[in-house]
Amino acid sequence: MRLYSLGGLDWKDTQLFYHAMAHLGLEGVIICRPNDPYFCVGFHQDVQQELDLMFLNAIGVPYFRRETGGGTVRLDKGQVFYQIIVKKDTKECPPNPERFYERYLQPAVEALDALGLGAIVAEPNDILVNGKKVSGNGGADVGECKVLVGDILVDFDPAKMCRGLKTPTGAFRAACVRRMKADVTTVRAERPGATVEKVERALRKAYLKVCGDGESTCLPAEVLAKARELEGKYLAKDWLLFPGPRRPWRRVKVREGVHVAAMPIGDGEELFGQLQIETLGGALDRVELVPISSSTKTDGPASNMTAMWKALVVREGRPRKDLARLLMEMDIPKERLDAVMADILERATRPGS
Repeated sequence: MRLYSLGGLDWKDTQLFYHAMAHLGLEGVIICRPNDPYFCVGFHQDVQQELDLMFLNAIGVPYFRRETGGGTVRLDKGQVFYQIIVKKDTKECPPNPERFYERYLQPAVEALDALGLGAIVAEPNDILVNGKKVSGNGGADVGECKVLVGDILVDFDPAKMCRGLKTPTGAFRAACVRRMKADVTTVRAERPGATVEKVERALRKAYLKVCGDGESTCLPAEVLAKARELEGKYLAKDWLLFPGPRRPWRRVKVREGVHVAAMPIGDGEELFGQLQIETLGGALDRVELVPISSSTKTDGPASNMTAMWKALVVREGRPRKDLARLLMEMDIPKERLDAVMADILERATRPGS
């Protein structure tokens, strides 16, 4: 396996190159960064539900749907990528997904440690520094290979990230920004003198330990040709806009154990607002009823919304089942669902809420 140190690339190529290697059955580790910003969604996500496409098209920021898992991310030149491609039928590829992540995330942890940051893996695939996310990762089987892709946040702007997301209310977007400021960090925030070049050097040194074939600054010609062939597929509308699972709620995962979500509240004809929920460490943190058309929560549609939410949740039915499904996505244990739903009801309907 060879290490490919590619530096800054056209945004498309930061995704196309590792896909091309995987489809060709070629092993390697790519370290690179995009020259321009773009958004990237996971294979199982729905681009039209995740992103504000009208806004992104208006400002000229592109988007990509990858074959690996994980969530929606905004990527730019303030982040350094590491992309590991390993053939599934070799001894270097642990069949157990947890062992695979452990083996190939360890060099990224070592790189951060070398920069003076005490990094740990928050299973299954976040890397934390001082309890905050500094690296997100995703993986999948692509062709004959198993792929792990991740990045180190040297710089990160939560406001720019959240502005590109599709959100039901301004309050939801504001909550996402606040959570990201609290639960996401960067190398530069922890070490003000750090640069992307220093991070790249640390990653190269760490990943060379698993790359016995040494380092190169260019990819094989067949990979470049395959990338151009795949470009048409991955940038086509039928791939980008392929519909994913439709859910009645909107949820953003900030890091492992930290989520912001909202469920619509209405009577079938009129949408009154959203029930907004935040969880932290597998426990309920914040609950708010957010009206759509009223600036206050005490008159007009807001008061109808409170009464309606109370009536819907206290009885068995679709809203209660949807809420239970959402809470499990937010890492609430199944055995605690009834207690958490009761807590949500109490918080959402208490005077002054």
